[in-house]
Amino acid sequence: MIFTANRFITEDDYVVVQFRGQAITKQGRPYNNTYCWVCRLSDGQLREATEYADTQVVID
Repeated sequence: MIFTANRFITEDDYVVVQFRGQAITKQGRPYNNTYCWVCRLSDGQLREATEYADTQVVID
């Protein structure tokens, strides 16, 4: 996968990352998706992460 970050938003212990992922499946089809991660950091470590993605892309 190739990931390209488009936006970073930070507030307190949270970082939000919006990015695109591009790949080719084992069947040779393109798999391109848009993601958003909401991460909580504490003491320099990742403590919590939530991923949002377009699930319809997986079905097609």
